Formats: sequence, C-alpha cells, structure tokens
Amino acid sequence: MSTPRPKWSLRRALFRIPLQMERLVGERLWHVMARLLGVEWIVLETVGRRSGRLHDVVLDVVGRDAARDIYYVQPADGRRSAWVHNVGAHAE
Repeated sequence: MSTPRPKWSLRRALFRIPLQMERLVGERLWHVMARLLGVEWIVLETVGRRSGRLHDVVLDVVGRDAARDIYYVQPADGRRSAWVHNVGAHAE
C-alpha cells in the first residue's frame, strides 16, 4: 500500500514554475521564451475525478505530430499521476 503524497512539496512547487511563469508574463510571451530555451510545455486543464474541480497541469512535450495536431507527453509520475486518472475518469 502506498502512502499518500503531501499536498505541497518542493518537487511539486518546482514542477509548477512553468505554469506560474505563464500566468505572470502571458501565454504568448512564455511560449516564445520556452522555445528560446529549447523546451516545449503545454498546459492541460482537467476535471478532478472526485472533486469535480478544474485543475491545471504543466506537461513536457516529448513529440508532436503537426499534421494531426497531436502532442505526445510524458507524465512525471507515470500512470500514478493524478491528471492521468482525471483524464481517464472524464474521457469525453
């Protein structure tokens, strides 16, 4: 049985830096800055599977099929990531 993760952690705070920067400087400027750094992120909004609340998560893009407008991302915690469960619960 796994132990529940704390709601706040340094690791979580570090992973949320891109989201906070995007909110601070604006989406367009942040994407330009990220591209200049050689990094591509997307922000995914999900609905909590239990709470029903909206959640934003920053995902690293590991590949993209521009012809079909599909992004490939890697969950930081694999299939244990909360957003993976949220998307699975509200697949529409």
